[in-house]
Formats: sequence, C-alpha cells, structure tokens
Amino acid sequence: EDGKFDFKVTEYTDSTYATVKEVIDEQSNKGTTVLFKEMEYQGEGKHYYIIEEVKGKDGTIIYDEHTQKVEVDVKNVNNELQATITPKDEAGFNATFTNEQLGKLKITKAVTGGNNSIGTYQAIVTTKVLEQAEGEEEPKEVTKYVYKDGKLNDSKVYVDVPANGEVIIEKLKFGEYSVTEYRNNAEITGYQLTIDGEETKKIDKDHLLIQVDLTNTYVKDTKAQLKAKKDFNGKI
Repeated sequence: EDGKFDFKVTEYTDSTYATVKEVIDEQSNKGTTVLFKEMEYQGEGKHYYIIEEVKGKDGTIIYDEHTQKVEVDVKNVNNELQATITPKDEAGFNATFTNEQLGKLKITKAVTGGNNSIGTYQAIVTTKVLEQAEGEEEPKEVTKYVYKDGKLNDSKVYVDVPANGEVIIEKLKFGEYSVTEYRNNAEITGYQLTIDGEETKKIDKDHLLIQVDLTNTYVKDTKAQLKAKKDFNGKI
C-alpha cells in the first residue's frame, strides 16, 4: 500500500545467526514507529533475532537493506523473569532504518527561428556531492555530471533533448541540479543564438519533480563585420 513500509522479525537458533528458527512477526506502518508483538518467555536463556525491512516495489525509493541483530537475555531476578534487550537506544528503539525518496528532473526545449537543422540538443546537468578521498580527513564537495538514467559521472556527459520536446531524468537524490546547454552543438551558421532558461533547482520532499525550460531563439544574422590582424616587427 502506498506510504507503508514493511518490516519483519526473524528468530535464529543461536548467536551465529546461521539457522532460522521462525519468523516471529511482520508489520506494516505509515508512521515512524514500528511495534512488533510482545514476546513472552517461560524460562531463562538467550534469544537471537534479526529485524529487517522488507524491500518494497516503489522504484522512487531507496530502501534500507541493512539488518539489525538483537539479543534478548532472559534471567531470573528475585524469582521473576527479566528480559534485557540489546541493542536499545535512549528512546527505546532496537533498530533504525532510513529510506531515501528519489526525485525527477524534467528538461524541456523550445526552439524559435533557425532553419530546423538541429533535431536534438544537448543539455549538461550537474550536481554537487560530498566525497572523501583516500588519505583525506574530511569529505569535500565535488561536482558530478548526470546521465539521462540518473547515474553520476566524474567527467562531462550530455543529455539529449529533442527540439520542441522534453526529457525526464529519474531516480535523482535530493539536492540541487544545474542545467545548462551545450552551446557548441546548438550554433547554426548565419544565425545569432540566444539561450534562456538555464538555472539551478532543488529536489526535496516538497519538490519531487523539478522542471527547467530551455529556450533557443535564432535570429538571422544580416550583418557582417570584417576583421584583420596586424603583426608588427619593429619599434615605434
């Protein structure tokens, strides 16, 4: 169901977590807290569990794939059984899972004037990410180039956008994305070119789809200016 995330608790036979004993509980939740059913013990002993998220089918979400091992140690304290759970944070949670929403970038291309000789234009999409190089103490912000499939690259790549059409780049992580045009591929001999709409926009939880509208305007170049270069070997 939309907005719900699924989790399960599996019991294992011993601390090696090699053999599954049984699946204890499965829960779905839209909120931030998942409560599994209470487990009641009849005697002393240690019990071993793994809490994990069941990967969903929403392609716009990166699901947390880590698993959390949990140990319950049951002891007789003053003739009463007492269960101690490890780990447990200050708020009482035994596991924390973080999922990441992905966004989309739509690039449109409008063309006016010209001679219709260019059917496909090229946009350059960049974003900045933190990377920690080997031997460095702190991560640094570096520029990455975005492929049409949303993957990142260290070197410049181009995204094809059809004339008077659009392209959508999916599976983008939250952050700012800058869109510019590869001007060399847009020039038409005999025309002056003006490019509008190049800008930077941010994908976040409130803006999962951002749009940049590029407009190319071509005006017939009716003027010509001659230039001459002069070299002078001597002294004035």
